[in-house]
Amino acid sequence: MEDMKMKRIVMLLLVLSFSLVMAGGAAAALIVDQHQDLGGGWLNMGYAAPLGQEFVPDVSNMAAVELYISVFGGSTGPGVVLNVRKDNIYGTIVGTGSIDSATTGWNMIELDSYAWLTVGDRYVLEFISSFPNGVTTYANNYNDGRWIFQGTPKDDGYDLQFRTYYDDAVVVPIPGAVWLLGSGLVVLLGRTRKRGI
Repeated sequence: MEDMKMKRIVMLLLVLSFSLVMAGGAAAALIVDQHQDLGGGWLNMGYAAPLGQEFVPDVSNMAAVELYISVFGGSTGPGVVLNVRKDNIYGTIVGTGSIDSATTGWNMIELDSYAWLTVGDRYVLEFISSFPNGVTTYANNYNDGRWIFQGTPKDDGYDLQFRTYYDDAVVVPIPGAVWLLGSGLVVLLGRTRKRGI
């Protein structure tokens, strides 16, 4: 009877522990890492392709990107595809995301899965869309990269209006949390065996 009771307690603790680990991710918040929030001019996204913005991350787990879009002559425009590339506009894709339609204002593009970046390295946000979507630019406001027009980085001092986000709940790696859970369960089982149950 004691053996059955102990098994139920262990199973209950196991289920509760996994629930807490999973619930931790649900309470996560997206935090701004890199940003350039000012805008002025308007640029047709289709004409400017390949269009992008260089950036240097301070945090490794990129979760989303916001781009300020101005839809010409309307309130909604076509979808936008985002590729996060290593080194340059033609570099290896390390993350992707998309939205089905764009609106005038800030458009949040969540990545399909986190892009694990190397802090301090250069990356490029490549935005793929077409007219009537346009991006806004501002003179020389972001110091860690250049904007990219028709595949060429521009040194004229303009930058796209963008924000990169990371997930604050994933800064501590999940495997560490699982390891702690597992070691706690091993200790619990060791105590039950020591008692002879």
